[in-house]
Order: sequence, then structure tokens, then C-alpha cells
Amino acid sequence: SSSLTLYEMTKVFSQFGRLGQRVRPLLIKKVVDRNGKVLLENVSLDRRFDKELGQIDRDLEAKRSLLSQPPVLAKSLALTNNAQPGPPWTSPIFGGDPNQLIRPQTAYMMTTILSGAVNEGGGTGGKARALGRPVAGKTGSTNGYFDGWFLGYTNQIATGTWVGFDEEKSLGLGEVGGDTALPIWVDYMKTAHEGLPVQEFSVPPGMVFANIDAQTGNLASSSSTGTVRQAFVEGTEPKTLNGSPSLEDETEFLKKDLTE
Repeated sequence: SSSLTLYEMTKVFSQFGRLGQRVRPLLIKKVVDRNGKVLLENVSLDRRFDKELGQIDRDLEAKRSLLSQPPVLAKSLALTNNAQPGPPWTSPIFGGDPNQLIRPQTAYMMTTILSGAVNEGGGTGGKARALGRPVAGKTGSTNGYFDGWFLGYTNQIATGTWVGFDEEKSLGLGEVGGDTALPIWVDYMKTAHEGLPVQEFSVPPGMVFANIDAQTGNLASSSSTGTVRQAFVEGTEPKTLNGSPSLEDETEFLKKDLTE
């Protein structure tokens, strides 16, 4: 498998927290001389990694441009066969705004999933709760315990931590990301958030929430022994009530029963 830098990983996670908006971190905000003259400012951190990331960005833009046009073959067949026009063609990738890399709803779904790794029982990122504010993130551990990772973010700051040796070798038996990288992340984020208000993650339009039966994955009912609150893109939420017929079917049955 290919390798990824800590910068690449952290940048991806930060874009989930920004509801899919492209993030362009700055390496240098401003350098001024003793007279206040600006010598350098707004130097993008991407420039530091242009060799690694430049081709990825160029490939993405080329693919976005290619997929922004409907297939020529489909248009030709429709004209030849005098076919009735179908629904409007939509691009298979999200490309309405070059700075909106994925749909806000998709990004928020990722945040809810990554929040589960922190807040739900058995989640490997449980130690991140020590930050005392909403957190989404994920630990990472490699075979042989060569690397320990934690990538996480709040509604304000995204941070990635990696623990390992420059010359690849094991950190030691059982040295996983939750025990090596995550404590460093917590210590740094506590300092970074000093003076910042506690904020929930922003919820984009088009999301719905439902109580789900933890055993069946259906809508929770009075017979559910365990429930979880889950977010769904509107229209994708379950319609079945804990193993019963769908809510729509039950409604139709009741209507029929009342009219007979």
C-alpha cells in the first residue's frame, strides 16, 4: 500500500469538520521587518508538499472537468432513437464548487461516524473525551506496532499526531495509536482550545436523526433493549420499526381497516 504523510491525513480530516470545504493551511502567516514592512505573507503549507500533492490536485481537476459533461454516446443514442428525454443528467462526482470537495451531508455523516469512535462503548478513541468538548476522530495502528496515529478534530481545530521511528521498527508490543498518539493529541488540543467556546458540530440542511435499534438497525420501538441516535441523509433513514412492516405499510393497513 502507498504511504501518506501526517499532513495529508490531517488535511483530509479537517475537511470533514468544515462540511467538505477545501482547507488551505498556511505555513507562514506573515513576516515583517523591524519597520513593519511585510516581507512575506500567506505562504500556503501546500507549497511545502507540492511534489507529493501537486499531481493529485491536477488529476482531480482533470477528472472533475471530464465528468462535468454528459456522455456523448448517450446523447447520440437519444437523438437517433427519438427517445423521450429522461431525467436531467448529473455528474457522478460533486463538482458544483471547486472548493466544495464533497457534499456537506457526506462530510457530516463522516463526522458522526468518527464521533462514534470517541463516544461509543468500545471505541478506540475514548481517551479523546478528556478534551471535554465534541470530538470526532480515529486511532490508527499498523502491523507490528510500527506506527501509532490519532487524527481528530473539533468544530474549530483539526490536529493529527503520529508516533514512530524514522527508521522503521516496532514501537513495542501493544503500542497502539490510542496509547501512543492519542495522549499527545489530547494534551495539545487542551492548550489549543484555551479560551475557545465549546461548540457542537454544524449540521447541514438535508439531515435527519432517528433512534435506531442497536440489534436490528431498524427504527427503535418500545421493545428495543438498546438504542442509538443516528444521523441520516434525508430519505435514506430506515422505514421499518424494529422488525415490523414498514411505517408506510402499517399506515396503509390502518387506512384500509378503517374503511372496511
